[in-house]
Amino acid sequence: MFRLILIFVIALFASPTFAADLPKTEEQKTLYAIGLLVSRSIAVFNLSPEELEFVKQGLTDAATGKNLMWI
Repeated sequence: MFRLILIFVIALFASPTFAADLPKTEEQKTLYAIGLLVSRSIAVFNLSPEELEFVKQGLTDAATGKNLMWI
């Protein structure tokens, strides 16, 4: 379940054209809500745009099963 949610969050981050549009379908609204929840969870870190890119990359790597040998 967590992996599925993570994939949805990554889909939001990975598609700037989609993220820039208002959600229309119930699925899009749910995905948007997941993105809002994640952003509230990481808000305490006060991430710069550059730092946020590393977070996005980590989410993408985890969801796609990339080998994370350096961690």
